[in-house]
Amino acid sequence: MRGSSRSSLVATRVSLDAQLRGLDSAKATKLSADLFAFAGALAGSTSLRRALTDPSRNGVDKANLVKDLVAAQISIEALGVATEAVALRWSTPRDLVDALELLAVEAEAASANFDGKLDDLEEELFRFGRILVENPALRRALVDQSLDKAARIALVASLIDAKVSASSARLIKVLVGAPRGRSIEQGLADFAEVAAARRNRLIALVRSAIPLSDEQRTRLAAALTAQVGQPVRLNIQIDPSAIGGVAIRLGDEEVDGTIVSRLNNARRALAG
Repeated sequence: MRGSSRSSLVATRVSLDAQLRGLDSAKATKLSADLFAFAGALAGSTSLRRALTDPSRNGVDKANLVKDLVAAQISIEALGVATEAVALRWSTPRDLVDALELLAVEAEAASANFDGKLDDLEEELFRFGRILVENPALRRALVDQSLDKAARIALVASLIDAKVSASSARLIKVLVGAPRGRSIEQGLADFAEVAAARRNRLIALVRSAIPLSDEQRTRLAAALTAQVGQPVRLNIQIDPSAIGGVAIRLGDEEVDGTIVSRLNNARRALAG
């Protein structure tokens, strides 16, 4: 995505994170399923895509249209993300559909994170993609358009349901049912990349001059999890130059509470 679509995707991701705060795994999965359903509805209706990305139409009107169409069918969290998305500007109508799909994958990745399965999700999506490359007959069966969508999903379910995490199974079934013009392998790679990016944004890089005790690690992880609203993992680096206190980077945010940082700030203040 480029231009206005890129900045709109960033804004809708902020909205998604806000909607995910305080949810559990089941509700995050529901949010994901609803966003996939809304993206599918837009993908199947040229007139609706155009209406919801028309730059001459004001964002409030477009949000109200979405409420009129789907408020009774999707969760309040999904409605919040959807109305935020359509109120923004998109370079092309397809970009809106792509963004909603990405956000749906992120919501399912959040569900996996709540279950402690986010690492499994990324690995299982990559692994299933390799399995398809190595098994052309299976791949042909999963893209066979003589089978209806339900039959293709039932086929892949019989192969994976007992072998991968619930989140991986749900995302694989989405791709088999609606690949949206891509190969399944490419879709799996795209989804795995989204899961990896989600995982990286939920790892806090912690710099400390001395090792943290188990109790300190637990308390810090709990505090960050409460702040973000999703489980956060710690990557602790021992840095002797970080005298006193700790420095924490999580996503684009950084808090540097070391003595060195405070001394440097004081020097800059005096010099200014």
